[in-house]
Amino acid sequence: MVNYVANHRILLADDDEDDTFLFEQVLLEVNSGFELVVATNGIQAIDILTKNQEFDIVFLDINMPLKNGLQCLQEIPALLGSKQIPVICFSTSGDQHIITKARDLGAAGYITKPVSYNKYLNVLKDVLRLNSNQSLTKEFYLFSGV
Repeated sequence: MVNYVANHRILLADDDEDDTFLFEQVLLEVNSGFELVVATNGIQAIDILTKNQEFDIVFLDINMPLKNGLQCLQEIPALLGSKQIPVICFSTSGDQHIITKARDLGAAGYITKPVSYNKYLNVLKDVLRLNSNQSLTKEFYLFSGV
């Protein structure tokens, strides 16, 4: 069993309430030692990161109102400066063009949103395990929930 870092701080940017609820439930099953901060659109996500950069990982939905995940990803490096926080993009789309763009903009990984609870659980465990090993800052990972 992997020991995840206690008090791990996660920023989730997703406008879909059902997806956010599911993410929270899966996260609780993985480990309850996480603090989750939720932004419901890209502008909120950037605002949160502007005020507080003490996150261990950021999950960005690609399709959000006001500012989408790719637009956020363009702004994040300037906000963080030399600080490295892995950003994982996710979407229901597995469009290779979007995945490539996310990688080129500095995402640490891309998740095609899982279609079942168990797949979501396994994908999130993999992402958090890689992050606790600091592997997400070394290369790009593609996670499929399909």
